[in-house]
Formats: sequence, C-alpha cells, structure tokens
Amino acid sequence: MTQADLIMALKTARKGSQALDDRIAKQIGWKHSGWWYDQLPHWTQSYDAARTLIPNGWTWELKHFWNHPWAIQYFFCLHSPRNEPPIEVYAMTETLAVCAAALQTR
Repeated sequence: MTQADLIMALKTARKGSQALDDRIAKQIGWKHSGWWYDQLPHWTQSYDAARTLIPNGWTWELKHFWNHPWAIQYFFCLHSPRNEPPIEVYAMTETLAVCAAALQTR
C-alpha cells in the first residue's frame, strides 16, 4: 500500500482499527520487538497516540461539524513552521483526521 492509498483509507474509514494502525506502523518504519500487536500504538483509536505522529514545531487546529443530519465530520489542519501551505484533512473521527494529516508531513 502506498502512502497515498493509506491516507485515502484513513480519510474514508468510519472508525480506527488495528489494521490501520498496522499500516501506519509499516509506512513510518516503526520498529518493534516481540509481539507486534502488543506494542503497537493505537494511533487511529487514541487521540493522544495520534498526536504523537505530528512533527515537532507544527501547529494544528481541530474542528467538527455536521456533514449530514446524522453524521459529524472532523476537520484537522496542520500548519508548518516553515510557512508552507497548510495540510487540511476531513475524516469521520478526530483520530483518523490527525493520522491522515500527520502522514502527509513525511
């Protein structure tokens, strides 16, 4: 799976999962020892874990809004410390939005 495919999967997923966490780990070259899933951070399921993917020095904002009468969608925006254009992502959960945006900084 390419980085673009992973980002699209994060943007379109309904919720986080261990399978998505595994794909993120492989994409970022995460090192592990022993049992893989025992040590794998739950980036797509924990807001605190997802924020660890954001590079130092980047600022961010998170907003949510009603996309349809029955659904909330999250908007996450990352701002580079080098005045580059911001990275903007919409996703179904805040953790998925953070992960998708953070992966675009790599």
